[in-house]
Amino acid sequence: MTWKHLSLSVTGKSHSARNEPGQDYCRAGALRFSDRDYFVGLAADGAGSTSLGGVGAGIACETLYARILDAIRGGETLPTDPDTSAVKAWISECRDAVAARAAADGQPLREYACTLIGVVATEGYLLCFQVGDGCIVTG
Repeated sequence: MTWKHLSLSVTGKSHSARNEPGQDYCRAGALRFSDRDYFVGLAADGAGSTSLGGVGAGIACETLYARILDAIRGGETLPTDPDTSAVKAWISECRDAVAARAAADGQPLREYACTLIGVVATEGYLLCFQVGDGCIVTG
């Protein structure tokens, strides 16, 4: 199975008005493990009211991407429902990583606020999850 992905980022109005860069972040990739092809796609968007939401978005995506790859490579049974303790634990790991960065920078955690959307797919398996606004479309 071959996976292709495309990402696009547009700077939001609130960031443009303040002459700030966009705060979107995307991390996606495909891997082959144990004769299966997997696709992992993550996208996050810093909250328009924050100054460091893009940093939070990057940390969230990179942390979660590494965690999902560890799960696949470790042979873990992937969750079948986004409302499971496994997915909640993944999200908590992201939040902890963002909180650690905020503490290291001496900034309030809320300045790193972001949305997060994720997809993990392989033949016969699809997991989608979302924190905050956004949209996931499958077909």
